[in-house]
Amino acid sequence: PKLKDHLTRAGICNTGRTPGSIARVILERLDLLHHFSYLAFSNELGVAKPHPAIFQKTIAELGVRPNEAAHIGDDPRTDVKGSKAVGMYSIWFNPRGSASAEVACDLMLTRYEDLVPWVLGQSRRTE
Repeated sequence: PKLKDHLTRAGICNTGRTPGSIARVILERLDLLHHFSYLAFSNELGVAKPHPAIFQKTIAELGVRPNEAAHIGDDPRTDVKGSKAVGMYSIWFNPRGSASAEVACDLMLTRYEDLVPWVLGQSRRTE
C-alpha cells in the first residue's frame, strides 16, 4: 500500500536554511508540491522549531487536532520535543539508529519505508 492512500492531508513544517520561496520552487520542479496541503517555513512565520507556534499553525492550517497529526523529523531537540509539546505524534527519523535516552518519541524510524505500517496501524485504531 502507498502512504498517500492513507493520509488525508500532508504538510511541511521547516526550520531549515532554505527559505520557503526557494523550497517551493524546488518542490514544484520535483513534482512534489501538489502532495502538500500546507507549508510552514520559519523564515516566513518568524518562529522556528521547537517553538509551539510553528506546529500549531501547521495543524490549524491542515484542519486537524494535534492528536490527529504526526510530525517526522531528524532532530530530537527541535522536531521531537517541539511536536510532543503541542500533543502531536512525534516520529524521529534516525537513519543511524543512534540511541538517545533523552528522546521520548512515539516512533523511531531508521528507514522511511517503516512509516507505512505505523500509519496503517494508526488509521485502523481510529476506524
